[in-house]
Amino acid sequence: MQSKTTSTEALAGGGLGSPAYFELSTWHKWSFAAAAVGTWGPVVVFGALRNTVYIVYFGAPAGAIGAVGIFMGWWNALNGPFIARWSDAGYLNKLRVFSPAENWGRRAPWLLSGTPLVILGTSLMWLPPGRDDAWLISWYALCYFLVVNGVTMQLQAYLASVQELFTTGVGRARAIARQVRTG
Repeated sequence: MQSKTTSTEALAGGGLGSPAYFELSTWHKWSFAAAAVGTWGPVVVFGALRNTVYIVYFGAPAGAIGAVGIFMGWWNALNGPFIARWSDAGYLNKLRVFSPAENWGRRAPWLLSGTPLVILGTSLMWLPPGRDDAWLISWYALCYFLVVNGVTMQLQAYLASVQELFTTGVGRARAIARQVRTG
């Protein structure tokens, strides 16, 4: 009787032809699905509507909203390396909820922590506690901060997981090629 090749054995051998190579547990499938929905759905809503909602409908000053956008754009460019390093070091695995690391891995805690931040930031965008300029600008900045950091947590973990799931250059190239739509 032939033994079934595990995903770990297939990864170690670079066995792209093995059906077990692409086999993910139900838990992993749901984790990646939640991370994908958590990233792109709210990000599109936040990105497409944030300025219109705050400037046109809430009456926030456009210059201040623009300044927050510029600052958060720079913050977003700079926070990725820090989050990537913390993810590599397994910082969230030190929390009781994500311990022991062997059960969670280094990436899942970041996917699962970033998703609520993105959803919270996008949801709170619609609910400023006050309508004066100070409240609107502060609330906008808070929501932007939550979304930017949540998305960075998710994407850094997701992209690093591709490196870990597909250990050879050929394997990563094939996995990425399968994600790109053609035609």
